[in-house]
Amino acid sequence: MMRALYPASAMRQITIIAINAFMELVRQPVFLLLFTLSPMLCVGLALFDYFGFGGTSTGPVNFDIKMVKDGALTVTFFTGLAAAVLCATSSISREIETGTALAVLSKPVGRLHFLLGKYLGIIGALSVGAYLNLIGVLLASRMAHDAYANFDIVGTITFLIFISLAYLAGGLVNYFLHKPFVPTTVGYLTIALTIGFFVICAQDKTTAFYWVDSGAGIDATFWELWKFTDTGGTRGDEVLQKLEIDKNMWEYLDFGLIQLTLLILFALWILAAVAVACSTRLSWMPTMMICTAVFLIGMMSDYLLGESAEGGGLIRQGEYVEYRPPGNQPGMHKAFLLEPQGIRRLDSLQYLVRVNFSTTQYEGEAFEDNVVTYDAGTNRVA
Repeated sequence: MMRALYPASAMRQITIIAINAFMELVRQPVFLLLFTLSPMLCVGLALFDYFGFGGTSTGPVNFDIKMVKDGALTVTFFTGLAAAVLCATSSISREIETGTALAVLSKPVGRLHFLLGKYLGIIGALSVGAYLNLIGVLLASRMAHDAYANFDIVGTITFLIFISLAYLAGGLVNYFLHKPFVPTTVGYLTIALTIGFFVICAQDKTTAFYWVDSGAGIDATFWELWKFTDTGGTRGDEVLQKLEIDKNMWEYLDFGLIQLTLLILFALWILAAVAVACSTRLSWMPTMMICTAVFLIGMMSDYLLGESAEGGGLIRQGEYVEYRPPGNQPGMHKAFLLEPQGIRRLDSLQYLVRVNFSTTQYEGEAFEDNVVTYDAGTNRVA
């Protein structure tokens, strides 16, 4: 009978410890500050022109927008890494130093149950932070622009308004209902950013810019900046009609960033486990150094453990491919197809590589209409 009750009792202990650890972490002011500033920083990255030479809004890669997305994902990871280390340190190392952990372990609670419950509470807090960062990353992908476009001033102001409303609601609840400010504001911030995300996506950022600045000779009203309206402003006596793509709420959003953010979250869960193990013996600084070292080793895994992709050869930097014409016949030969791998926005691209084996030099363009032509001359191998 005791054996049958033990698993349920253990799960109950782990659940209680996990909930208490989660609530303890979201009560930390640094948690609220960290995951307020990181979405703001993600959105702030989209305000500037980066002059990403080599990319345009009509080409397959816009390097200005790519820099914004990469920067937002970098902010997501490093804020999550800092949160993982600080949460593990405050939840475990500090309790060991103050003797709180000894008081818990003096009861019928195993060390494994204690650490597992703490770990689940930490990854729960990290998941909330990753969700807030995800909203910032998606909005950054929507607001990103190149040097020839205008930044989304109305969307940025809307984003800041919803953050301010969350803090205002937390302050009012704290003052009138005597609720703790930090965890209450974290809850309101999660709700406010979710609602703000849909409100910003419902705005047409081009018409919104005309509503703020009519320097282009186009005047727009507040009603016209919403995507569900048919008109996008007026130029003199001419009423501008919106295209169907302008009425799409998810225009400019890169939903592939959701998968990347989830992968970052899984990496943070692993680093949180390392931080929990280190926090039982070390303070936050050595824990941060060890977690950073694990991250750097993981970044080198492709070079240490990576193998070529299936379904074709993977050409790495510094490698080359040899091609021999069938029967050593001269002339223009279609050698192989070249496809970018691992980049979502380039998946639809395909390049045909041709090799010219002839005594006559090829006079055409080396790259034209997704065809790459290489002049091998009289060589038997290209």
